[in-house]
Amino acid sequence: GEIPSVLKETILQKGGLLRHGTPYAFHPPENPAAVPDLIKKLISGEIDIIPFTSPPAVHNLLSAADEEGKADALAQALNEKTLTASIGPVTTAALRAYGIEPALESKSQKMGGLMQDIAQRVSAGNGAARTGN
Repeated sequence: GEIPSVLKETILQKGGLLRHGTPYAFHPPENPAAVPDLIKKLISGEIDIIPFTSPPAVHNLLSAADEEGKADALAQALNEKTLTASIGPVTTAALRAYGIEPALESKSQKMGGLMQDIAQRVSAGNGAARTGN
């Protein structure tokens, strides 16, 4: 977002430099067939685990499924067939908005912690399937 003008003026008056950057950018996949293929594989149960690392990732996937008329089927698959993992509470809230309850939410809220949580869950003999909860 835009930096308020009062903040800009104060920073510049104190001799500071302003540099605008976008830490996160969300782009469509290079292969347009990738998302419909992912949705199909998730619904059919071909994918054991899916980590979500941001609310936009949740919204983009579910919006794409909705455009295909498959949002309900995808939500059901993410609840029943796949170990759906969330990086933290904000992403979990986005999943819940679509009726999806993640099987795992990382306490660390970091990518490395999420991957460790998933690995621990699978290696503990709980398996990747939701039925192993």
